[in-house]
This record gives sequence, structure tokens and C-alpha cells, in this order.
Amino acid sequence: MLGTNSLVLFPNPTSGYFYVSFDILSDTMAQSHHITVIDSKGALVGKFKLKGNLTKIATNKWQQGVYTISVIANNEVVDSAKILVE
Repeated sequence: MLGTNSLVLFPNPTSGYFYVSFDILSDTMAQSHHITVIDSKGALVGKFKLKGNLTKIATNKWQQGVYTISVIANNEVVDSAKILVE
């Protein structure tokens, strides 16, 4: 199912914070999904709960670079996108 949902990251590029917009049909569905952030070296930077259709994530403690943002459900990647942190 990778790429079948509407994952949008903005602003991109970013510094300080960005938003994850993801189409969630219900609050129950949001509880079963989470966001992972992986840096360019493959290290897990963070894991965040989805907060409805829009989740704000702070990047002020991250190094500059490209990160992969993935939405996970039932231990599977539902959708992913990359973001540039300046």
C-alpha cells in the first residue's frame, strides 16, 4: 500500500519544525498509526504519534540534512516522503 495515502510534509525544506499531513479516516485509525523519522545514515531519529490529520514535529535539535518520514501501521510502512532540514 505504499504511496496510496496522502502524505504531505510542509514546509519543505524546513528549519525549526514541519507539519505532517496525512489523511486519517477516524480517531481509531490515528491511534493505530505512528510516524518514524530516519536520518540519511539509517538511524532512527524519532517516533511520533499521529495527531489526527495534522501533526507538528520540531526539528530544532536535528542536524542539517535529508530525513525520511514514514507513516507506520501494523509494523508496515503505509506511506513515506523525504524532508530537507536546513
